[in-house]
Amino acid sequence: MSFQAILRGLPELLAKFEKAKEIIEAETRTAITEGAVTVQGDVREFGPVDIGRLRSSVGYEVRGTFPEIRGIVGTNVEARGFPYPAALDASERYHYRRGPRKGSPTFKYFSGSLERKQKQILDFFQAAARRIAARLN
Repeated sequence: MSFQAILRGLPELLAKFEKAKEIIEAETRTAITEGAVTVQGDVREFGPVDIGRLRSSVGYEVRGTFPEIRGIVGTNVEARGFPYPAALDASERYHYRRGPRKGSPTFKYFSGSLERKQKQILDFFQAAARRIAARLN
């Protein structure tokens, strides 16, 4: 006993899958970039200094290819031999010196950004999912 299967239209189907991958990758990269820019702005806003190298050094980068795309927010500034944010972010003894947060602790000014912006970042991904669905139809 034997059987045979003939697949017709396979090249067209594979082309559609490739196009879907490109759409998903582009929309995912957009959502990650929007999230990274949002976190960058939040970190700058909550930075422990009002002016200077630390705030202006906070940047973002989007790396990788689908399915491993990463958004990275960071700084190259160091304090007393410790890279930020480890020096000020991890210690409860530092406080804002001036501005609207004067006297409040700078604790988690950097790492707390993901918690503060979690809803907005999720909204970026939900919008990307809607755009993907619309583009695939």
